Formats: sequence, structure tokens, C-alpha cells
Amino acid sequence: MRKFIKNVLVFIVIYLLLVQVNYLLTPYYWGNKTYAEKINYLELNQNIDNSKIFYFGSSRIYRHLNPVIIDSVLNYNSVSRLKSFNLGTDGNFNPESFYLYEKFLESEVSKNTKVAILEVTDIKKNNWEDLLNERSYYYQNLSTYQYLIKSFYKDINESKKQRLFMSLKNTALFFVKLIKPPNYKKISQYNKCFPENINGFYSLEEELNETTDPVIFKDLSRRVNEISNDYKYLCRKREIASNSYLALDEGKGDLNLEVLKK
Repeated sequence: MRKFIKNVLVFIVIYLLLVQVNYLLTPYYWGNKTYAEKINYLELNQNIDNSKIFYFGSSRIYRHLNPVIIDSVLNYNSVSRLKSFNLGTDGNFNPESFYLYEKFLESEVSKNTKVAILEVTDIKKNNWEDLLNERSYYYQNLSTYQYLIKSFYKDINESKKQRLFMSLKNTALFFVKLIKPPNYKKISQYNKCFPENINGFYSLEEELNETTDPVIFKDLSRRVNEISNDYKYLCRKREIASNSYLALDEGKGDLNLEVLKK
């Protein structure tokens, strides 16, 4: 019996080590398809793409910051020709956006970066049904886990019960990352590149006109109609973004700064 238990423990240890070795050999962005495609484009075009300004964040960045317009303003009457690239993706909130921002700056593709702009957002609260969703755990590591637990502990806007639930959910996500290997089938599908003239920007209207996926078309149509028919929609979005920025002066905001100061 002891020998059996010992063999089981040895197997578990070896399995966990192999999973972590797999992650070391896997691109850091493997769980975010849109971001992976953008990085793939930058890596394949390092010799011709001279972007020096990069934007990180959610759809507020992805859908709203058009590098063509921003570059035309920055370069107006300027000797230096600055070029920017939009690395925002749908649903890319804190801490995922922080993780991608940090890993990008450590990567070779960022070597010519002059400015990296990160959208400040509240922490994304994952649901239990997201437990096995790769997008919810691919960015989990010890540093991210500690940051999240500390943030939940200091969040005075949530009840003790809610903070405990959020801590348990993220603890579960952390352990899922430890035991579940990366999805190589998905990684192999990330070879689609963005056209040069888009610079990472993709408006709702563009995708709505181009998509052939009925599920995506239905979702985008709902969102476009929501914006068109409710003039207060963008005001509420602006208020959310403003509150996230103002939170830098609060306890949770201090934690955001701790991460950014790394």
C-alpha cells in the first residue's frame, strides 16, 4: 500500500512538472486569440513595422482608439514620425491586461517601444462556469494570484462573504493552471495576421459588416443597437472608466500602482 501511494505521488509530481515545462515552452498569450493574432503580426513584420506606441486594454481601447487618427495628430508638424499599434482586445480587463502589458514589455517584439499605454480597470470577477475557460486562467501565476487575493481582502465595497467567494474562485483558477496543460490545438490556429493598415484597431461596425459567424453577428448587432438607441450608454461607460481611474487613490488603486511600478 505504501509503495502504491508513493508511486501515485511520484506520478503526480512528474505530471505537474511536465505541465509547467509545457507552459514555459508556450507563448504567454496563448489563451487570448485576438491578442495572439496581433503579436503574431508584429513578430512576422518586425523588419517593416516600426510601431513605437502601444495601447493595452479592453474593447474601450480595441474598438475606440484608431492609431491612424492618433498618429496623424501626434505627427502633425513633427519631425519624428511616431507610429502606434492597438493591442486591445474584447473583455481584456485587470489582471489579464496587466499580465499582457508586463509580458509584452519583457518580449523581444517590444524592443523599439517608446510609450506603452494601459487602460486602468476594475478587477474582472470570474464566474464558476468560467473555471475551465482558458481565457480565465491562462494568465494565472503566483504573482497574479497574490495580487488578486490581496485586492479582494482590501475591497471594502464587497461583503466578507463575497470576498471569500471571489478568493475561492481565483484559488480554483490558479490550481486549474497548475494541472491543466495548454491547448496546443488552439495555439496552432493563431497564425492569422491582421492587415497592415488596421494597426490592431477593429471597430464594431467593421466586424459586423465582415463577420460570417451568426453568433458573433447577433452579439455585435445587439451591442451596436444598444449604443445607437440609448444615448446614456456611452455616458455610463465613461463613468465606469472614470471611476476606475479615480480608484487609484483608494486601497485597491494602490494595488494597481504596485503592479504597474514593477
